[in-house]
Amino acid sequence: MKLIITVLLFLSGLTFSQSKYLIYFKDKGIEKTGTLSKNSSIYNEAVNSLSEKAIERRQKVLGENFITYEDLPINSNYIQEIESSGIKLINKLKWFNAVSAILNEDQFQKISGLNFVEKIEKVHVFKKPNEKYHQNELNKNSQTNDNNYGASLNQLNLSNIPLVHKNNITGKGVRIGVLDSGFDWKNH
Repeated sequence: MKLIITVLLFLSGLTFSQSKYLIYFKDKGIEKTGTLSKNSSIYNEAVNSLSEKAIERRQKVLGENFITYEDLPINSNYIQEIESSGIKLINKLKWFNAVSAILNEDQFQKISGLNFVEKIEKVHVFKKPNEKYHQNELNKNSQTNDNNYGASLNQLNLSNIPLVHKNNITGKGVRIGVLDSGFDWKNH
């Protein structure tokens, strides 16, 4: 009897597998208006999440209204309600107004029924390419091009870089400026 119960539990785990999802919210708990109240706690929280340099840069471009709706934190009540149903959040994405979590089928159904949830999307998973195929591509590349791309061949082929190099376009002398790398300044 114990064996049958164990097998049934194992099989039910297979049918309700867990996947990573992005849970998008309808709003940030306040109306999306042109100007935010500078006296509100949510506004002050958004300001405190920026560095002094970021504030200076934004004020040059945006003036007094340098905090946008996207800068506002995710509504803590939404997060609390999701976590209270036993779901562990992985990331909080303020600009997307979303969180990521691993959900099973029951959790997915429960969360999708919440009135503040706009949509839930499955996170796509990168699958490592077949090693035999990858080695064949490397060999083919080494016969047709003087550059040794190594393991980065697949990424470079996405942008046709080997073809560009074949046409003697190398980018030599080109200056590149990174305007915003999107790093989390407080944790670096």
